[in-house]
Formats: sequence, C-alpha cells, structure tokens
Amino acid sequence: MVAALPLILDIEASALENGFPIELAIADPGQGTVHAWLIRPYAGWAWDRWDAASQKIHGLSKADLDRGDDVLTVAQGVLRAVGGRKLASDNPEFDGFWLGRLFEAAREDAPAVEKRSLVDAASALGHRHGRVSADINAINRARNSAVDHSAAGDAASWAAAIELIVGREEVDLPRIDSIFEKWIARAQAASPWRGIR
Repeated sequence: MVAALPLILDIEASALENGFPIELAIADPGQGTVHAWLIRPYAGWAWDRWDAASQKIHGLSKADLDRGDDVLTVAQGVLRAVGGRKLASDNPEFDGFWLGRLFEAAREDAPAVEKRSLVDAASALGHRHGRVSADINAINRARNSAVDHSAAGDAASWAAAIELIVGREEVDLPRIDSIFEKWIARAQAASPWRGIR
C-alpha cells in the first residue's frame, strides 16, 4: 500500500440539494482503516431538507439518526482521523459542501477536500490516467454489486479500488474479490448501525 494516498471521504445526506450530512466515513487506503459516524442532525438544520428519494438510496430513516453522534463529536472525530492529511472524494463538490455544513454547525474549521476526482488523485501518484480510469470503471462495475450504498461501504470500496490500481499492473477478478471482501469487512466494523452486505 502507498502511504502518500489521500484519505477517501464519503458522505450521505438528507437530500442532494441543500441537504445536511447524516452519515460520514473516511477510508485510508495507505493504512487499511475505515472510520464512520452516524450524525444526529443539528438543531438548526431544517427537516424540510429531507428527501424521500435520497432516503431510498442511503436507506437511513429519520429515526435512525437519533442514535447518531452530535455534530461536534463527529467533527472532532473527523479531525483526529484526518490528522492534517488530504481528503479526496468521488464527488468533491457535494461532499465538500456537506463537510462544510457539518463543521459550520460544530463551529470548527473543516479539513480541505481535494477538488479533483479519485482517478486524478491516483494518476498524480504516477499512474497513467487512461489505465487508472479504465481500471476504476471495471472495479466500479464489480463494486456496485458488492456493497449497499452507505458512507462506510462507499469509502471502503473506493479505497479498495485505489489499492488495486496503485498496487498492481493488472486488475483480475480474484484479486478484486479478495480486496473488496477485506474492505467491506472493515466498513461493517466501522458502521455497526448498518446491515452492509
């Protein structure tokens, strides 16, 4: 594994447009770890920003969020997990917005999210952009059938994809299965409130 890799951020939100964060995960492909938090909504966030279509995707109900941590606890946990390193995301615009919203509510300074795709992040480490892009597309086809849509599952599967791309010249199905199984087990351990497949 490569220590210079950015941390992988994924956030589930109440709604795509002007929603608020409800679940956050950070996966570290260099260390093989996943941290995840269920977020109890901040009192200033309006429930009219709850979208039923988004709920069908992330699978969390309003009642599930009652078991979450408050925004300050989550923000402080994120800062400890990040430790000044860079964050990358498959959708930095949305995840950056939701991360900012969390940290604004917690009255803390948010860590920076790289404004580039994970493909570009892996390519910046010296891997050919075309090969990385093709490999991520192949891995994503396998990944989409392997995990439920959750912050921990998504971050872990992206970390698995990056690990495969950075660590090998060829991506083969047995290797994909092995890496995904390892990362999904980490996602399950990090988010016990989920029933991740």
